[in-house]
Amino acid sequence: MSHPVLPIAVAAVFLASNADVSAAPPVWLAVTRSVEIAAPPSKVWTVMGDFGDMSYLATAVERTEIVKGVNNRIGAQRRIELKGGGIVLETLTARRPYRISYRMDESGLPVADYTSTLRVVASESGSKLTWSGQFRSRSVGNVAGADADQIAIDTIAGIYKGGLAAIKTAAER
Repeated sequence: MSHPVLPIAVAAVFLASNADVSAAPPVWLAVTRSVEIAAPPSKVWTVMGDFGDMSYLATAVERTEIVKGVNNRIGAQRRIELKGGGIVLETLTARRPYRISYRMDESGLPVADYTSTLRVVASESGSKLTWSGQFRSRSVGNVAGADADQIAIDTIAGIYKGGLAAIKTAAER
């Protein structure tokens, strides 16, 4: 006796395997960058550990303010006004000594579902600061797929490079 569900299951597998590739969900992407800093972790943390203060990025950030919740407490939301225009909203998701995590709620960047962590640890030179993020690409104009993924990766990698350099400069003063 044949099983009535089997033909349906076989058809579902066949249809799924022949589905349009463009209908596939976007893949998760990741970027991790690190920098050695000639300062102890406590000094690096003083520069970058306050969620509501991004003064170390004065060349790119016009102003940062907490618009929801209490600064440095889980759920606090910061509003970042970028020089030259643009607003980014981010929410603090975890914070403990020498480690801070957040998610991006809103931005004009070519990323979606972005989460990130900055972590500082002791090293031979003083400290090692690592910034890592996971995200999906967001189509920009007519660019999608692998090209959109590369744009998203390059954008985040550029932000990390500039941000790490700024934190390094401020901590080594």
